[in-house]
Amino acid sequence: MAIVLYHHPFSRAANTVWMLEEVGVEYELKFVDIMAGDQKKEDVTKLNPMGKLPLLVDGATVVTESAAIGLYLAVMSLSCAMSQQVNRIV
Repeated sequence: MAIVLYHHPFSRAANTVWMLEEVGVEYELKFVDIMAGDQKKEDVTKLNPMGKLPLLVDGATVVTESAAIGLYLAVMSLSCAMSQQVNRIV
């Protein structure tokens, strides 16, 4: 399953999209219209009770706040890169 990023262009999701592009993972953008208050609807608040964006879902893992998402993606990317290096050595 691909990563899903709940976003709106006027939120702090822009740097998260940039990070997703940098690490090169597959992802799906799910637009949330914050101007219409859609971030307060149940499909968002069940994942983040504060109803804030950006919001990243990776399988059963939910990460909120752009800095935390960036760290999560960096660690995930590093783990994949290290795994590939180990496989080359073995």
